[in-house]
Amino acid sequence: LIGNRDYPDGEDLPPIHKNVRDLRAVLEKRGFQVTDGADLSLAQARQALAQFNAKVRAAPADATVFFYFSGHGAQVDAENILVSAGISPRARADTLISGSMTLSRDVIGQLPVRPDGLTLTVLDACRTSLRPNADGGDGLNQVEAPPGNLIAFATRAGRPAIAPASETTNTFYTASLVKLLDSASGETPFQDLFRLVKADTYNTMVNHPVPILRRFAQESFIADNAHVRRRLAPLV
Repeated sequence: LIGNRDYPDGEDLPPIHKNVRDLRAVLEKRGFQVTDGADLSLAQARQALAQFNAKVRAAPADATVFFYFSGHGAQVDAENILVSAGISPRARADTLISGSMTLSRDVIGQLPVRPDGLTLTVLDACRTSLRPNADGGDGLNQVEAPPGNLIAFATRAGRPAIAPASETTNTFYTASLVKLLDSASGETPFQDLFRLVKADTYNTMVNHPVPILRRFAQESFIADNAHVRRRLAPLV
């Protein structure tokens, strides 16, 4: 789990550390071994991912793997950027690309191919402003999931994800993810879980008392190429 809150130019994301804390707690209740990092530079993020990938390679072939990023995201030339801490999400395209991880190269491209397992990649990449980014798209670009993978974005391609300005409140998508990980039956497959999260996030926002949140209710994006249906398993 990586959560970047610390961004310059008034782009701080107060809910992100709570996202990571709450998600870690509920994943551990589901039996996951969890590592996390907060406010990581590009070098720190790549080091954390290298350590994570080593654990994945050493795990059984049928293990369930979960990668999560929460922070600012950007789209540059159809590439999904996971913006490093300390870099403005409104920086020039070359600054974003050279200073941040990309989804395809640094995350999906580094994880080992595991057709008999299940690899879950979840991006709750939030924006605090609804103004479009002059250098890229507003939101994250649609992707295809490699074999054995399920990829979920907090909102569909080309749409913003919205972060509350409170460090005691989760983002809308992670709030639904944490709630359903904690409450769903252990027999629920992960594929079904993410569809439930999609519906719950949208319903929460479309019925919100604040009009602009209803207007921008998030419909999460799911790319599912998993070959197995793995259930959620234990809840302590």
